[in-house]
Amino acid sequence: ERAFVVTSSLPGEGKTVTAINLAVTLAEVQQRVCLVEADLRRPRIGEYVGLEDAVGLTDVLIDSYSLADVTQNWRPGLDVVLAGSIPPNPSDLLASARMDEVIAELSAAYDVVLIDAPPLLPVTDAALIAKRCAGALVLVGWGRKAVTRAELEGVLEGLQTVGARVLGVILNKLPIKGPNAVRAS
Repeated sequence: ERAFVVTSSLPGEGKTVTAINLAVTLAEVQQRVCLVEADLRRPRIGEYVGLEDAVGLTDVLIDSYSLADVTQNWRPGLDVVLAGSIPPNPSDLLASARMDEVIAELSAAYDVVLIDAPPLLPVTDAALIAKRCAGALVLVGWGRKAVTRAELEGVLEGLQTVGARVLGVILNKLPIKGPNAVRAS
């Protein structure tokens, strides 16, 4: 499997920026990477990377466009498929057989496919996608609005319940100054 989901428990934990940075890093070490925006509710990648987001994954899933039509090159070795139009039924589209085909097609064409999926506590979209992929990377943001231990445990158990592998948990937004600073050792 070459496809991986990047998700979090709650909005605002930094999953989208982390997915972008991971995609850039992998492309810089000569991997052919496709970053897919599967957050069909609150798409942000186009805004962050400066690409046109009029058409994208939604339009492929409803068979209005081919995957080749909506894939944009952003950097050497790094292509992006943005969300496109916001559908009324994101979960249905992401759970569809067409989504399986999209993941398979991208996995055959790229060394690594990173799928930026919505947070898991508000919706189950990421779990629906992760069970079709090699697994999920779960972002955990540090701070006042951080996910609780019980919420994180529930998210991780939920992924395992649907048959998705949790490949790792990434701590994000750790303080580097002050009394709670994380020190390299």
